[in-house]
Amino acid sequence: MALYKRSRDLLHSGTLVYCDLAQPLVDPSANSYGVIAADRSEALFTYVQLRSERHQTPDIIRITGLDPDANYRVSVIDIAGGVHGMARRQPEWVTSSVTMRGIDLEVIGLQPPAIVPESAVLFSLSRQ
Repeated sequence: MALYKRSRDLLHSGTLVYCDLAQPLVDPSANSYGVIAADRSEALFTYVQLRSERHQTPDIIRITGLDPDANYRVSVIDIAGGVHGMARRQPEWVTSSVTMRGIDLEVIGLQPPAIVPESAVLFSLSRQ
């Protein structure tokens, strides 16, 4: 409830964005979407693992709509289900915050964590 109260303005007035996963038609086992503030100062996104993937490494998440020249801190808020997958090591942004430029989040993207089916990762982006 506290997260909703903190994010209410963003959720009700931001722009809804569906992320471009590298190969959604080849392996539609996951999706990612979120909401970006009108001034592009913050965003709230989720990565959802619907079922087992056909391959070990999840598709890259590419986030469009951010300020390409701004730096954004990417931080995990919660991993619903609380259980990571079989990966020995998760991407750095999952275990500690990282800072990336908006253009890098759009072109290079984020490597999602390997999580078990029917679970999700909620993460935030805040302009630095």
